[in-house]
Amino acid sequence: MAPPAAAADSAPVENDPSARSAGDLPAGVATGRGAGSGKVLSNGVAAPAQPSGPDALAYLRHGDPGRALVPAGVNDPACRVTADRPSAVIVVHGTGGSVYTDYSALATALVDDGWCVFGADLGLADDPADGFGHQPLEESLRELDRLINAATTTSGADTVSLVGYSQGAVLARMWVNTIDRGATTDTVVLLASPTRGATLWGLAGLLPLAKAIEHVYPPLRGKLVNPALVELVPGSPLLARVNSPGETVPGPAYVTIQSRYDEYIPDQATQPVHGPKTRSLVITDLCPRETIGHIDMTYSPTVIDATRYLLRNWSMGGLRGQIRCVDRFPGTAAAHSAIVVNLLKLRYGRFIPTPVIYATVI
Repeated sequence: MAPPAAAADSAPVENDPSARSAGDLPAGVATGRGAGSGKVLSNGVAAPAQPSGPDALAYLRHGDPGRALVPAGVNDPACRVTADRPSAVIVVHGTGGSVYTDYSALATALVDDGWCVFGADLGLADDPADGFGHQPLEESLRELDRLINAATTTSGADTVSLVGYSQGAVLARMWVNTIDRGATTDTVVLLASPTRGATLWGLAGLLPLAKAIEHVYPPLRGKLVNPALVELVPGSPLLARVNSPGETVPGPAYVTIQSRYDEYIPDQATQPVHGPKTRSLVITDLCPRETIGHIDMTYSPTVIDATRYLLRNWSMGGLRGQIRCVDRFPGTAAAHSAIVVNLLKLRYGRFIPTPVIYATVI
């Protein structure tokens, strides 16, 4: 289905590719719900879908360097919701990822399905070369709220659905449970969600030692320990707040999609969200030989198709017969990612990304 046609009264767009982070937005940026009409500050440059996250990163670094890339059709201020697609869809990237590197394929598929899709790069590190998803989650949450305000303002949506991947799954649920409180949320699709924390195969236990080293040697601060990752380990104060008094709020539907081959969250019991109107899908239950893990999960055809159907019907979407199944040898996505990412570092060295911004300006 083609994206909805532009309305005659579409909001003006102020392209500002020089803005380096959400903190660089001019005074008067709308941060509350229902801010009304205004200019749209949008610096996204449409880029093609890629077959994997490393391919998207390679395109970002040398195919179109220095620009804030978004999947084609994402952050279109002329997109209007329709009766068939009444919610604005918000995609939330993971730690170290971006709207483009995590969603170049999945977001494009959602746009092709007729949804108005929006995303922003959240949590830019103090050293921009360290990328996104680096700041404490409360800071990224404020940026996410600003994005959602702009998305609903320009699209005319009264409701939103969110798709969150990894860290983005926690951020999505934080927004739904603590800011929106379920008032305007339809469906939340959580991919590889560290709902009750990611153990990283025991490496999470080394974080206190790494933080102590950073404290003793200040030049290493923020280099050994990503501040956001500290909040995503089991027992963190942030996860305790997000999951209390319950992991859901009345109204929205919550669906998790997880892998038995997850490299970062091997304990399967920590991912499903508990509460009313919840579902949990395990990829190999749908496609036994699709062994995608945490890395590149958003590029799995199975996950892409399941997400498409879940946004239409959370209780019946993502069933066999609706989705594509592929054969994948375990660990291939992680190996491909490690090789490509390190080759890019060796070839191009230090890379300063330009954050994707979408915000209304009063």
